[in-house]
Amino acid sequence: TTAAQLARKVSFLFQNPDTMIFASSVLNEVKYAPINCKMPKKEAVERATQAIHAVQLQDYIDQNPLKLSMGQKQRVVVAGALAMKPKLIVLDEPTTGQDPWSLQGIMDLMLQEYKTKTDIIMVTHDMNLVDRVANRVLVMSNNRLIADGNTDDIFSNSKILAQGNLEPPLRVQYMNIIENKLRET
Repeated sequence: TTAAQLARKVSFLFQNPDTMIFASSVLNEVKYAPINCKMPKKEAVERATQAIHAVQLQDYIDQNPLKLSMGQKQRVVVAGALAMKPKLIVLDEPTTGQDPWSLQGIMDLMLQEYKTKTDIIMVTHDMNLVDRVANRVLVMSNNRLIADGNTDDIFSNSKILAQGNLEPPLRVQYMNIIENKLRET
């Protein structure tokens, strides 16, 4: 499998969008991968424009993406991934530079993609985000997989959380406090 063949199926979004952005405008950035993968220019521009609208950056379409805020840059690379319509999107720390509203918008887009048969892998330390959007959790520690299960099973297992050095999401913390109070009465 060549890099170009893989790029048609997998989009990887790095934690720092500055390592991915290089084009002179948001439109050129978002259409770059489709054109580079031999997509007809008209289709590449249509997909790029749709993706830019999906991440709500249409007002910046002609601006240099390197001059945007960190959160806007992150949305530019999300748009680039969406324009490719990949089978798999890998998100590395998608919360980087995002305010809660922007992050929710990105997660909504990822959930829409998931519903259209795009698999999403998210690498994050934000357990509240995992609790909100994930249906399966893999826990790594010391470069090895220590758990694989649904969110409720993982977050209710204090041994796994301790071994993975993870703090449970707020929902689970509140439930634990309530359960402890009920036991005391």
